[in-house]
Formats: sequence, structure tokens, C-alpha cells
Amino acid sequence: MASSGCLHPADSFCYVCGQFIKIRAKKYSVEASRIMCEAYKTYFGVPVGDQDKSWAPHFACEYCKKTLEGKLNSCFSLICVLIYKVLS
Repeated sequence: MASSGCLHPADSFCYVCGQFIKIRAKKYSVEASRIMCEAYKTYFGVPVGDQDKSWAPHFACEYCKKTLEGKLNSCFSLICVLIYKVLS
């Protein structure tokens, strides 16, 4: 049992979507993934925060990680195409 009477610890939940991450599911550290932090800031407009707090989730689920990084990659690809068209 987690502290302060909570049934599950904060790291049992996804930092991005807030959904419960099953015990056997892959979890990705938010702090360790620079790309995911950049994608989070780009998508939501605010940086990843509260990672120094024990009550904040420190992991993201596989779906959120892949979705955010995919959006960042697609935005980057679109920008490259637009720059190429402007320069040519």
C-alpha cells in the first residue's frame, strides 16, 4: 500500500494520460527520455513538471510514449518538407 492511504503508488499511473499502468506492462521513465519530454512540451505547450515530487507519476505508458514521439516526428517531417519547398 502506498503512503497517505492511497491504494496504488503514483508510479502506477501514466504521467501523460493518467491511466493505470498494469504491473506487467512496459513503463517508460519520463525524465530519462529527452525526446518524450520535448514531445510533451510541443504537444501540450507546457514542460514536464513535478518530477522531483514523490506524489507525481514518473512514468508514461507505451501508448503515450509512442503517440507523443510519433507526433513530434511527424511535425519535424512536415517542417522539413515546408522548408525544402520554400528554399527550392
